Amino acid sequence: MNIVHALTPRNWRLRTRLLAMLLVFTLLPLVLVNVFSIRQSSNALTNAISSDYEVSSRTRANRISEIFIDQVRLLELLSANDRLVPAVRAANSNYPSNSATARINVEGTEKDWLAASDDDFLVQQYVDGPIADDLRKFMSLVPGMIDVFFTDKYGAMVASTRRMQHFDMYHEEWWQSAWNDDNGAIYIKVGQLDRPEEGQGIILAIPILSSTTNQPIGVLRASYSFVMVQNILSQYASPDLPDTLVVDRDNKILASTNAALIGKQGPVATEAVSANVAYGENSLQDDGDELFFAESKLPTIPDVPAISELGWRVITVQERSIAFAPVMAQITSALLTGVVVLLTALGAAFFFGSRLSAPLMQLASLAQAGDLGTIAARVGQGGRDEIELLGQSLQDFARRLLRSQEDIAAINRGLEQTVEERTVELRQMVGEQEELLSTQKQLLAQIADMSIPVLPVVKGVVVIPLIGSIDSGRASLLADRLLEGVELEQARVILLDITGVPIVDSQVAAALLQAIHAARLLGAHTILVGVRPEIAQALVSLGIDLGDVKTTASLQEGLRRAQALVQRKTILA
Repeated sequence: MNIVHALTPRNWRLRTRLLAMLLVFTLLPLVLVNVFSIRQSSNALTNAISSDYEVSSRTRANRISEIFIDQVRLLELLSANDRLVPAVRAANSNYPSNSATARINVEGTEKDWLAASDDDFLVQQYVDGPIADDLRKFMSLVPGMIDVFFTDKYGAMVASTRRMQHFDMYHEEWWQSAWNDDNGAIYIKVGQLDRPEEGQGIILAIPILSSTTNQPIGVLRASYSFVMVQNILSQYASPDLPDTLVVDRDNKILASTNAALIGKQGPVATEAVSANVAYGENSLQDDGDELFFAESKLPTIPDVPAISELGWRVITVQERSIAFAPVMAQITSALLTGVVVLLTALGAAFFFGSRLSAPLMQLASLAQAGDLGTIAARVGQGGRDEIELLGQSLQDFARRLLRSQEDIAAINRGLEQTVEERTVELRQMVGEQEELLSTQKQLLAQIADMSIPVLPVVKGVVVIPLIGSIDSGRASLLADRLLEGVELEQARVILLDITGVPIVDSQVAAALLQAIHAARLLGAHTILVGVRPEIAQALVSLGIDLGDVKTTASLQEGLRRAQALVQRKTILA
């Protein structure tokens, strides 16, 4: 009879209502908490990944721009070399005053150059000698540099590290841009290197300026392979990190942490959303996989606008499935936990709903039978047990909910640890970049020392030739180099040659006197040679008293006096 009553529609409706109540008051809060936690965690991780990619691309773009600026500064120092500038002036002075006639001479030499072999004297006089050796020494200090040479004001070769295909550079785009109608400008572009088998590279050209007029007197050009840029990206190459690409304005990949992508087409947007991109048709991946990326253009440098005019972009890119693998793993884990909890809750709700409805159905059956004593006995024996079971069921659901929240918290801690590890990696990369900058500063200091050479000519006599204007920085360096020459060469007489100094004013005279007095404290005599009539007149008009400092008009006269002083000191000693 009880089984018949349990299967009646009225009893099933009661059981359904009890199940609905349990589901609403237990599963609904659990689902809402899981959905909210997943959404918050996914949004936080997605924002962190996007920010990480943007910082990476911006950092690499700034680093590439710094490399270009350093190369420009190095070439500017080289253009002021004490051998290079006189060589350009000498080449310019050999031409007739008529520019058209000068160009005819250059074009004639171009024809002879094309017909000459590498061993001909015509070629060797430009690629062999002290100036060419200086250029090769400079090139050995710069990784990725292929060649370096300079021309005179008519575009003719003056000296080079190797034979170039042409002697006449006047009609080349880089020469015209660097000359800039006698105004001078910095030129940086990607172009065909001198030899066809070398392919394309980076061409950098700057004007050689006169120290007196600050006007161009020639052009200095250096060529680089993309190894210079590839070396920077190789610092960020790792299987655990996204790819970094450098693409030009035509979207061609010039350098990459993934060497297989170099020369292929870069990623292009396939939808309005910038994060949905795919590689081009000629790329390594052309199957339309969605990629997640961030890009940054080379920054605009006011002093060197040619850098930003390259149109390069630095892209940090990775397959979307890999980039968001931590997010998907977190969502999958949370969903699996939710499914397990959901199935468990459904089974428990059905079981406890049935147990809770059974006494009520029995009471209804007994009530219909009219046995009040039996009803009282049932209530007294079983009512409290059903309430206890319901309380235990609620406690079980609460424990499952707590475990689910603990699982989500553990996942969040793992994600925070991943972000922290990425931050440590970025700091290490920044440290390596600072070490590279320190090395480049040392190179710049070496070049500065070469601008004031100390040349021993005979025992006890050194010559210090000065070329170009002397500012406060060179004045300090002059005193240091002069004292080093006295100490290292055991010099008794110093010939300070100012033939190459265009203007001697009170500042220059003060710097010379300071250096001479410092040398005297070390027991060395200084003779000022190369005093031209206009310099002597300038010293007199400024009222500058050189005191007992000996002066000569020529270096030969200075050497004669220096040898006499050395012999006299030797006899007295």
